Amino acid sequence: MKYFLRISILALLLLQSLCAAAASAQAQKYESINKTLHEKLATAKSPKDSILLLENIYDISLLVRPATSDSIAKVIYEVARRADDDATALDMIRQITNLNRGDSVRERMLELARTFPDSHDKSSTVAFIRMCMNSTIRDMSDEERKAHLHRLLHSYTVDRPKDIYDQVVLLHAVCTNMSGNAQGELLVKYMDKLSALIDQLPADDYVLRNAFYVQGAINYVAAEQYSKAIELDHKLLATMD
Repeated sequence: MKYFLRISILALLLLQSLCAAAASAQAQKYESINKTLHEKLATAKSPKDSILLLENIYDISLLVRPATSDSIAKVIYEVARRADDDATALDMIRQITNLNRGDSVRERMLELARTFPDSHDKSSTVAFIRMCMNSTIRDMSDEERKAHLHRLLHSYTVDRPKDIYDQVVLLHAVCTNMSGNAQGELLVKYMDKLSALIDQLPADDYVLRNAFYVQGAINYVAAEQYSKAIELDHKLLATMD
């Protein structure tokens, strides 16, 4: 038995060593790519070329240097604004929002997003930030959540906003509130309403769709609605084709 345990421990240590070596090799590979991208960036001839290289650098940072991702995203945002590339600038606003959990940063991103010309991309980005800000609901006490839910349901039933993006944010807040309590059937009811609303968004609005598909699947699983969770997973995979 002691021999067997010793062999098992040695095998485990060997496996850990191999995994560490593989991770180190992968990190070195990314560092080499990162160095090459920075060299190319120094000779980029246009903002468009710079943005493409910076986006690649950003993607690598998420894998090997996540602490630097926020600062890189901010650089891309500034370059995109100067180049009048609204799509990239709004994407970086969403990225920065996702990287930061602090209210002050998200409020700043919301202010920036609202300065862009009207478009579906702008509306989607504003809604996405507001949905991220709904996460503060989870920090409320039980009494605060009950009062908050009452106000939300009153808004939804009596004074429902006309804009579809405002409706999405409102229903998302309702579902976020309910997801922290034992309200399975009621949660599913409003999740179904939110799902139907998401389906009405423009076909190319992948930002809100994907955000809902991920969180929605989790909520459906928590409510033991496994078939609905699987359906959302399939929809998420379809957006990646």
